[in-house]
Amino acid sequence: MLSGGAAFGKFHYGLVKALYELDLMPRIIVGSSAGSLCAAYIAVHKFEELHVLSDYEITFGKNALAWNFDSLWEMVKMISEKKMIASTDVLKTFVRDTCKDLTFMEIYE
Repeated sequence: MLSGGAAFGKFHYGLVKALYELDLMPRIIVGSSAGSLCAAYIAVHKFEELHVLSDYEITFGKNALAWNFDSLWEMVKMISEKKMIASTDVLKTFVRDTCKDLTFMEIYE
């Protein structure tokens, strides 16, 4: 189980990379929040393709998050007004680019 917490996503990739290199990959990987993005990235690749985890630019070359504010005060104001402080469009693009366009059955097979 890979936990959430934005920055922990990079730690999850490091953990999975180490498990892969030691041939200790679990059969099931799940996650929440940032951990779910990591788990999804792993799930859509065949075991033989996971060597891409070693390439930092491939794994982290694209932004997964973009902020909708320019200052701390603007962020506080947006939160108090219950406005979104992060761009969902950037996250959607990141997921589409990194997790491929596969069905659950295609991933399972």
